[in-house]
Parts: sequence; structure tokens; C-alpha cells
Amino acid sequence: MIPGVVVGLVEQTTGDPDGLGRIRVRYPWLGAAVLSNWCRVAAVFTGNGTGAFFLPARGDEVLLAFDAGNENVPYVIGALWNGRDLPPVQGEQAQQNVRMIKTRGGSIIRIDDTADQEQIEIVDQAGNRLLLDAAKKSVTLTAAQDLTVTASGTLTLRAAQIALSSSGAAELKASEGVTIEAGGEVSVQGSVIRLG
Repeated sequence: MIPGVVVGLVEQTTGDPDGLGRIRVRYPWLGAAVLSNWCRVAAVFTGNGTGAFFLPARGDEVLLAFDAGNENVPYVIGALWNGRDLPPVQGEQAQQNVRMIKTRGGSIIRIDDTADQEQIEIVDQAGNRLLLDAAKKSVTLTAAQDLTVTASGTLTLRAAQIALSSSGAAELKASEGVTIEAGGEVSVQGSVIRLG
């Protein structure tokens, strides 16, 4: 019988015979030889094939509770930072305003509620980035290399002004017709212009 909660260190995150995303932990206060039974991991929400899935990694410190105090039925109810594993957001002020999900590979979802600097940012390991900047009322999509937009229907771009520029060549191709229409002047410039 174990009343209350205890800490554990994640030892095994694969091999759950029931495929429930369960893990096994070691109890540092009982010695390295003691391995827990399979622990169900609490989530923000769950459903049949749905839910928020964040499995702790091997070596992570977790907080455990037990079903009616039964040490044979442990539950992981949370994860803990400690003197070795630090939060991804540092600084007292930042910790009041920033909410973040950061993976061990470096992918980030960051929500910043700093007054007059509100942003939502998604970044991957390669540096591809989506930034929703509420303060500037702008959306920026940055690709570390190639950017592809694909639609099975119609692709529509609408803006007060549209500027397309390329540091190299630019192509516009269509398998059928191309229509260029302007309510005002049309200007075509180039060192050589070929039509036909």
C-alpha cells in the first residue's frame, strides 16, 4: 500500500503488450533493480483513436499515483523538471507569457502572450517556420529550402497588392490557356522579349 504520490524515472517506453501507450519506470528510492508494472499515462484528453499523445522519454522524471494505493497498479499523472532537465522556456518573465511544446528533436510550437508582442510560432528541426504575428497582423511562412502548395481544386490569392520576385528564373506554365488582365497599364520589361 503506497498512499499519496511518488516520483519515478522512465525506463521502458516500448513493448506494451496491450498497445495502450503504457510505460514502465524505476523507483529511485527503492534501488535500480525494482521495475514497475505497466503504467497507464494520464493525458489531457483521450478517445477511441483520438486524444493528446505525449509519451515521456526514457530517463524522464515522472509523478506516479496508485489505484487505491495498490503499488501494482501505477499511473503516470505528470512529468517533472528537475536540476538536470530544465524547462524549454527560461526567465521568469518569459515563463509568465510563453506556452511551448518542444520535442527532443527541436520541433517547437510556441504561443507568446507578451503584451503587444503576441505570436504563435511553429518551427521544425530544419528551420521551416510558420509565424502568426498578432501584433503586426501578419502571417509569415518560411521554408529552409523548397515550398510546395498543392490544391486539387482552385488556388486563389487575393490581396491589396501582390509582389512576386525571384533571385533566379521564374516560370508560369498552364496546360490550357493563360489570361492576364489589368484595369490599367500593363508593363513588360526585359533585355529580350520573345512572343510566340
